[in-house]
Amino acid sequence: MVNNLQMRLRSFRPLLKLLHGLAFGSIMLANSLPVQADPTKNIKIIQQQVNEDESTFKTLRDKALALEKEGKNKEAAENWERFIKLAEKNFGPIHPVIAPGLNKLGYLYYVQSEYNKAEALYVQVLAINEKALDPDHPDVALSLNNLAFLYSKQRKYGKAEPLYIRSLAIYEKAIGPYPEYYTLS
Repeated sequence: MVNNLQMRLRSFRPLLKLLHGLAFGSIMLANSLPVQADPTKNIKIIQQQVNEDESTFKTLRDKALALEKEGKNKEAAENWERFIKLAEKNFGPIHPVIAPGLNKLGYLYYVQSEYNKAEALYVQVLAINEKALDPDHPDVALSLNNLAFLYSKQRKYGKAEPLYIRSLAIYEKAIGPYPEYYTLS
């Protein structure tokens, strides 16, 4: 009896993996599949695509991080762009999984002094984080801080200051007040 139950549970694994993949946006793939007499073949095709996309995400991310570590910012940026395009294809343009890639790409543009490109990405990351997370989430504070830092670098202090203030308020709410020994007074 135990073996029968184990066998039945194992038979659900492919279905669970498929549902996991569908929950993360791969359902779009099913619409492009040809109708076939054997529905299990479609499940296998979808699962194969999900596995390939997950593998591609990891490969692009790892390669981009390695290139960035080597100081090859332009090549790293190209990998982040490919990562983002794949993520947008699978999840849509406003999904939290895209935000870290956009943030890294924004940083790479920043270090290459491509401030307009960096600003557009930092604004997009902030919008995604504000929509997907609680307004007082530390990732929102980090997004605000990154954008404020970019504005400071461009001497746009009027734009930077309110972002810094909001970022600090979120951090203080999350971890407590800023230590006095760091203040200028």
